[in-house]
Amino acid sequence: MTKKLNTGTLCVQGGWQPKKGEARVLPIYQSTTFKYETSEQMARLFDLEDSGYFYSRLQNPTVDAVGAKINALEGGVGAVMTSSGQAANFYAILNICQAGDHFVSATTIYGGTFNLFNVTMRRMGIDFTFVSPDCTEEELNATFRPNTKAVFGETIANPALVVLDIERFANTLADGFRGYNLFEYVCNGDYNHDKMRLFWAVSIALVADNAICIADSKSVNSVLVYVRPKSKESGPLEYFKAGGVKMIFKMGLRGLVRLTRVDTEVKQVAQRCKSENDGYLLAFATRIDKQGQHYGKPLMEALMRYLDDRGESCYLETMEAKNVALYQHFSFRLEGQTDSQMGDLTLFAMRRPANPTV
Repeated sequence: MTKKLNTGTLCVQGGWQPKKGEARVLPIYQSTTFKYETSEQMARLFDLEDSGYFYSRLQNPTVDAVGAKINALEGGVGAVMTSSGQAANFYAILNICQAGDHFVSATTIYGGTFNLFNVTMRRMGIDFTFVSPDCTEEELNATFRPNTKAVFGETIANPALVVLDIERFANTLADGFRGYNLFEYVCNGDYNHDKMRLFWAVSIALVADNAICIADSKSVNSVLVYVRPKSKESGPLEYFKAGGVKMIFKMGLRGLVRLTRVDTEVKQVAQRCKSENDGYLLAFATRIDKQGQHYGKPLMEALMRYLDDRGESCYLETMEAKNVALYQHFSFRLEGQTDSQMGDLTLFAMRRPANPTV
């Protein structure tokens, strides 16, 4: 078990773990190139088959250690170091946006960044809208468009020293993006339904770095979890750990045993029906409104747009026959069905090809 270090220790020790015989204090590597025994070793580095260093302009042990330290301090999953703040801002936006896209920026940003957005980015076909950091939720929501991909702000603005209210912006973003795109890890405060709240909390705890988990509103009337192709999928043990005592109380011991057995059958069916390159609709839970319509329909429509934009195929299982027609409406095709060994369930395997024509 890895010991959790406090902030002061991470500031001093984070990012550098010397091996036997290496310097206790992080050296400053000044070499531009690095030695290897054979050209084949270099070839594997260039092909990204091996990890290592070959040119300091791309990466270097000192820079990597600094990135690892910042990553540890921020609790992130990775860090990229750049030679300037402008380069960092450029990469942050260009990694998400392309010509024809739009993003929103707080007005309290560095002057050079303002010119980067207002001049350079516009020349590249990327549009943006400025908004005051003190704006209301309604004013912020009014800036969102169907092609809005990001919101930019400086946590402590230079030179105004304005502290951005990140929580308020994030809560507004959840509603602002809801109708347009899948937005990762959207969590919107209060919940009206305990079971949906538990399902939502467990889903967030389980999804991998390249999985997407979304909820449709503050009352969480529906939740969808989609796992990108070739990602690790969670099993019952991970569910138990994520849900803890609450999950036991809500589902009961019999429900947990049932989940374990069903998970085994689900994996057996997936081996027959799921393609290696398929994404996986891990979970889709929705309530039904008074008119009999699914609250979760906008979530499914957003997922379909997401899949089509990226050319991804998708696989799912359902245990209710009435859901087969629902998923067929979204171009899923029935790949097979099998009766559960538990006797009272039928497992339907469905697959949606990449960019279906019908």
